[in-house]
Amino acid sequence: MAQETRRGNEPDLRRIGLHPDFWYPLARSKDVKKGKTHLAMFGGEPIVLARGESGEVFALDDRCAHRQFPLHKGVVCGEILKCAYHAWSYQKDGRVAGVPYLPKDACRPEGVKGYACREAYGYVFVFVGEREKAERVSFPELPYFHSKKRKTCISGARWNATTRSCTKI
Repeated sequence: MAQETRRGNEPDLRRIGLHPDFWYPLARSKDVKKGKTHLAMFGGEPIVLARGESGEVFALDDRCAHRQFPLHKGVVCGEILKCAYHAWSYQKDGRVAGVPYLPKDACRPEGVKGYACREAYGYVFVFVGEREKAERVSFPELPYFHSKKRKTCISGARWNATTRSCTKI
């Protein structure tokens, strides 16, 4: 049997039944504190969520481009996430904002993968596919979320199910 190969840090989402070009709730909004990081998982891969001083949440691969150190152990400074290992800093889109020991005109690496991210219904949703596709993919609508005729429960529990099976009526 031929051995499957993975490209880079991408999980084989087909094996777990998830499509990357969709908005997924990865954390409750209240769990992502201002000026703090929050570790989330998608398809077995870590994603760091951070809420900057402006209150806006952003999502990046949970690894520093320098030594692969987990970024969720870093520090949020304004709208920048600094790695706790060598203080490389990242913008909301994952581009390197600064490397403390490099001159300003020195060549810098691109950074890490940044994900499209938005809050709705009490959750932080992340588009784990290509960031450019996020604007073209419709955001999940929950027309009864604010309805007085129905009760909505926001849960922080982990479920062993796919999104599709959870939304079937």
